[in-house]
Amino acid sequence: MVDAFTFSDGGDFNRSRRRTWMHLEICHHLDGRVKKKQLFHLCMEICLTLHSSLPTIQLIEAEMSIMKTNQHLEFIQPTDPVSQQALLKEVDEIFEIQITALGTLYNVSKSAVRLTLGSSHRPKYLAQVCYEYAVEGKWPSQGHDNDADWLDLSAFVATGRSYVEHYGATPPKMLEKTLVMGGIRASLDSDRPDIEGIPAVLEGLYSGFLTLLEIAIMAQMSEKSVRNATQPTAQDRLVTSKQGTRTVVEVAEALRWLSGRRSFNPTVVV
Repeated sequence: MVDAFTFSDGGDFNRSRRRTWMHLEICHHLDGRVKKKQLFHLCMEICLTLHSSLPTIQLIEAEMSIMKTNQHLEFIQPTDPVSQQALLKEVDEIFEIQITALGTLYNVSKSAVRLTLGSSHRPKYLAQVCYEYAVEGKWPSQGHDNDADWLDLSAFVATGRSYVEHYGATPPKMLEKTLVMGGIRASLDSDRPDIEGIPAVLEGLYSGFLTLLEIAIMAQMSEKSVRNATQPTAQDRLVTSKQGTRTVVEVAEALRWLSGRRSFNPTVVV
């Protein structure tokens, strides 16, 4: 049965798919209502959305493009606090709703889906890695240039956002803000020679400038407060420039100004 679904997209994805298929075969025996065709489609959905191995270069590029557009930015409130405990709670909430959603969609019991997915350990690990860099400003000396980790977390959070409308789930606000902060911090760290191994997906966000909203997010201040800091009479004025019709701040100036804010942690190599 497994060999009937052989793809030419790469061994890692095939191994991931075969392992998931075998788990779903167990579910088939546990829940007789599950058809083989349903199992196959569920297997593919799980592999494509939850496993770190992606089937084709095109899919990797597509997901990187999504990350580069900062798809989570529209949901961010700059003043919302972010805590690691609350962040991990959001991961568990998304994971549990994911089990319900997949079970409902494919008419599979929750126990069958849970058996396949296992636990929320991996998305929790990804959230913690992202939090330590994005919020706490801690970068490991050996780097962490695994694009799959950041892409997988972005996909997981986007899935959680989709459940808000369809299942009445709580919006994953902290996860979304943490991902956005990771991209902004990567821009702030772009010229630091002591920080190596930043994932290419974050490097793709570099522009040389930050918007006032991005600075507000990192300072956990309102955008209005940041705008007030750009006035000529402001103490420790934030110097801006124009990029077309947009008001922007050069990265070096943004880092200087943010470093004077108590709510911002400059990046340190640990």
